[in-house]
Amino acid sequence: MTVKEWVIGYDAREMWHHNFEGMKKQKPTSIGFLRDGIVKPLTVDSSIWPCVFNDGHYPHLSEAERKEIGLGTVRLPEWTGANMPLWENLEEMEKYLAGHETELTKPYWIIAITGLVQDIKLKTIKEDWPRFGTTNPSTLDTSWRMVGYDTVTRWNECSLTGASYEGSEAYLRSLQEKWSSCLNEYHLIKDIDHALEFRDFENDQVPSDSPHFIYGIWLIRAVNK
Repeated sequence: MTVKEWVIGYDAREMWHHNFEGMKKQKPTSIGFLRDGIVKPLTVDSSIWPCVFNDGHYPHLSEAERKEIGLGTVRLPEWTGANMPLWENLEEMEKYLAGHETELTKPYWIIAITGLVQDIKLKTIKEDWPRFGTTNPSTLDTSWRMVGYDTVTRWNECSLTGASYEGSEAYLRSLQEKWSSCLNEYHLIKDIDHALEFRDFENDQVPSDSPHFIYGIWLIRAVNK
């Protein structure tokens, strides 16, 4: 299926922190790992996959823990675009990062995040994130690599990684068998068709968090330190 995507904004996300052992020790599929062999769970939700900027969205970490592992070392400007904490201008973000090079001592990814144009009509409050704004570049570049699709709740919380699934052990196992082949090593959905199918499943599974939304994560450049 061909689905039109629009660039919501840009971000720089850490690629050195792998502290998700606690999630892996849970009962299979009980908190959202629907396949084995996860290298690192990636998501648009920065409480799970933190950005290098100090956007203040680290609910599971104390300030001391955050500093110890090197998160949020670069101050986020007061305005980066209509969909903060994402940046609307890729070049401006990269220039800003270059100016803070001495503070960035570990690997990170520069990414673009896209939304589905058709999802805009699902928003119950027009002012809610994401908002239509001017991004530059405003379209996908052929050199960017699609990492995968993510799904989030109406509250902008990741529903693909970290979600709880209730039911018998057999039912939970059937969920893993159904969806594991659709997910990659970052626990993201490989293609848009399965993302749409999974979104429908989530809307039925947890109607209180619906409508769920689909976002694409695109790798622009990997910065290795």
